[in-house]
Amino acid sequence: WIKAVPRAQFSQGALYEVGSALSLFQVKNYAGEFIAALEGKMEAPLVSQDETIKVVAEDIEETTRDFVLKRLAQELKGHPFSEFISHLLGAMGYRTRLSPEGPDGGIDIIAHKDELGFEPPIIKVQVKSSDSSIGDP
Repeated sequence: WIKAVPRAQFSQGALYEVGSALSLFQVKNYAGEFIAALEGKMEAPLVSQDETIKVVAEDIEETTRDFVLKRLAQELKGHPFSEFISHLLGAMGYRTRLSPEGPDGGIDIIAHKDELGFEPPIIKVQVKSSDSSIGDP
């Protein structure tokens, strides 16, 4: 073993590049940072200057979005998906009326901001949980 270097000395990007100590990896983008650490010439990184954090955050956001969309497509079909969308609109501050399960004439949810549902905006939602095309409501 050559040397022990605390993780805190490395930028977040360098830590992401090496990944887990239990995996095999090749350092490409941050090789200079690791060489400087082994030679004892390294200063603590300034986190605000490390652009990798932005890239990693965007990657996490994209991965999370893809996971949620895939999970919704797998788990919620038909009326349960309509219930989910109704609850989502409710969390956004709308009052919702959900059509009963079965034929609904194309309108699954009516959402509005006011108590009685007379003031705009009044939103009529047709919920689709499949890849087929949508007809007119």
